[in-house]
Amino acid sequence: MALEARRTLNALVVVQALAIGIAVIYMSAEIWAMGLWLVLLVVAQWRLRQPMTARQGLALLSGAALWGILAYANRPLEPMRTREALAAWTFIRFLAVLWFSVLILRATSLWALVSHLEWALKRVIGPRAAAGELALMALVAMRFIPVLGASARHLRADARMRRQLAGNPARWNDALRFVMPLVMASILRSENVAEALWTRGWRAGVTPWPKPWTARDWAATGALWLFLIIAWKEKI
Repeated sequence: MALEARRTLNALVVVQALAIGIAVIYMSAEIWAMGLWLVLLVVAQWRLRQPMTARQGLALLSGAALWGILAYANRPLEPMRTREALAAWTFIRFLAVLWFSVLILRATSLWALVSHLEWALKRVIGPRAAAGELALMALVAMRFIPVLGASARHLRADARMRRQLAGNPARWNDALRFVMPLVMASILRSENVAEALWTRGWRAGVTPWPKPWTARDWAATGALWLFLIIAWKEKI
């Protein structure tokens, strides 16, 4: 475990890679450059051995299509072919941005990203409680929302089963019967989480201890910024 931790990059390097990658993709103005990005994304998806589900693929396509539609609608005075080309280019560009972001976020720990961002923010503004509270809200949301969805599915299935066992006919408000149990379960879960955090010594003003910066991190950071400078100079 310790050897694996040493081999992984610092979370702040991953944040830089995410920001620089998005910037370079968005700056790409050549068809061959965008095609190369898409090929690299396919290879990265295969190398990570994390297949994309149909729902995730549909979400990526829907988000990119929405930006393409907005680009088409925001140029009402342009010729039709210009608007169509702009919409298609916007769709491909934002598809690559969203795909790249998903790959980066799936390849690293979200907890490490948030905690290192909290550390960097507190180094800049000082150990203020607001930074710790924002980081806590982000971490709890990332953990709480999936659990909330699973609880909603279970409670809805229980309510449907009780109705079927009692022989009651289906009504329009059956889908809302699980809302009150879901709210009560969420309140109880939030109280348990708050007590567990306080018991383990979490305080909003305490600065988290980051992962040490290694030579691998310095090399990766230098390569990322060199890549950004070359891409900006060449305007690929």
